[in-house]
Amino acid sequence: MTARQITGFAVALCLLAAGCRHATTIDAWPVLQHEPQLGETGPPRRAGSRTEVLWPFGDVQNGRDYDQYAVRPLFNYRIEPDENVTEWQGLWPILLVRSKPDDSRVRIIPIYWDNSKTGPDGTDRNWMLFPVLFGGSDPKTGGYFAVFPLGGKLKGLLGRSEIRFLAFPLYSDSKMDNGRRAWNVLFPLIAKTTSPYSRSFRVLPFFMRYKVKGEPAGYSVLWPFVHFSGRPAQGETQRSRFMLWPLFGWDNTPDARSFTVLWPFFSFGRRGDGSWEYIAPWPFFRREHRPKLDRVQFWPFYGTVTRPSSKRSYIAWPFYGHSIADGKLERCEETRSWPFYRDIIGHQKASSVKDRSTILWPLFQYHGRGGDEDGSSGGFSTLSLLWFRDPDGFDRNWSVFWKLFEYTWEADGGRSTRFLWRLYRHGRGPEGRTVQLGPLASYRRDGDGKRLSLLMGLLEYGSSHGRRHVRLLYLPLTR
Repeated sequence: MTARQITGFAVALCLLAAGCRHATTIDAWPVLQHEPQLGETGPPRRAGSRTEVLWPFGDVQNGRDYDQYAVRPLFNYRIEPDENVTEWQGLWPILLVRSKPDDSRVRIIPIYWDNSKTGPDGTDRNWMLFPVLFGGSDPKTGGYFAVFPLGGKLKGLLGRSEIRFLAFPLYSDSKMDNGRRAWNVLFPLIAKTTSPYSRSFRVLPFFMRYKVKGEPAGYSVLWPFVHFSGRPAQGETQRSRFMLWPLFGWDNTPDARSFTVLWPFFSFGRRGDGSWEYIAPWPFFRREHRPKLDRVQFWPFYGTVTRPSSKRSYIAWPFYGHSIADGKLERCEETRSWPFYRDIIGHQKASSVKDRSTILWPLFQYHGRGGDEDGSSGGFSTLSLLWFRDPDGFDRNWSVFWKLFEYTWEADGGRSTRFLWRLYRHGRGPEGRTVQLGPLASYRRDGDGKRLSLLMGLLEYGSSHGRRHVRLLYLPLTR
């Protein structure tokens, strides 16, 4: 399709949706379908209407929480009036344009992004036309602009609060929030760094020197091969260090001792707080113990890492893994067998709500929410070509093309079934029941009555409020 054809189809879709919005029901699927939503699969689930044009390409949803206009997979436009949010998606994930009252984002992968966020001090904006132009403004530190590699200033990139450069890599300097500063000539060969506690200077690969609290702490010659400590500094910085890389080396301080042979394959270390670590050889065996960490590793057969609020383990890495993260508000448990299986269970500690997401790739995907005061809700679908959940991105724009079967349930008792790319549909809920068999037949029963439609509405029979009606070739035969 050309750009003019796409634009024309999008305009026609919006006009057609506007005309259908106040209609009751239109059954001419897959050319045109308009119906109230009864447990639709697209989140958020709520009452409203849905119009499909040339399914699965044209899709319009209107309801209480948002309005959505889509021509899959070319674009998707969503409006959330209550939150004052608008969002454009094009050939997801390439294009994203999202606007909120205090936050906006523009992204065109991989060449452009623009983020703006408004806070109490003003608007913080950062934009990039990769890899040439960079710019932005900060309410506290001012604006910046750079043309790579000619010169300019960057902020908030590469872990630095500020970077300045001229004819990179000829000259550059940078700052960090912790007070560390660096100057580079012919990066990374010649550099000087300073911080509140240390200083260093290097001319690679010939020489490097660093100081701690003004005292010589170490040197490197013919980097990275020879490293050694200088005159031992006083107090906590006292250190004896030597490395003939990668053959052997040691690093000793009053609080810790370590020794390595054929780095990184063999190393041993102990600390004054009772911590110790053994690696022999890396990465196959590693045993480590600290006050807030305990690690056992027999890679790739078995491994576990235990912390006060989390635990991770694996068997036959990367095929099976299990982790538990116990946070202040939620406890999350994950089981995975890469890349085929992933199961995530989240427990909210302030309530009995439990969220669960299960993916058996590429066969099915399941997600559910239970324990809420309003009841449980969730969905199941197959096939599932995604090995992750992305309901607001890939699912919204692409999943309709490969889902053979879908089943969802709502907290209010609504149920929805879709089979064979929605050739068969069945929905039931507080508002009634619908059944559809492709373009051949559809049946609907709700509070207004019931209706049977054949051959995309060419023949229709129904009753409403005690009165019957018949249509043939879309013309009424009864009054």
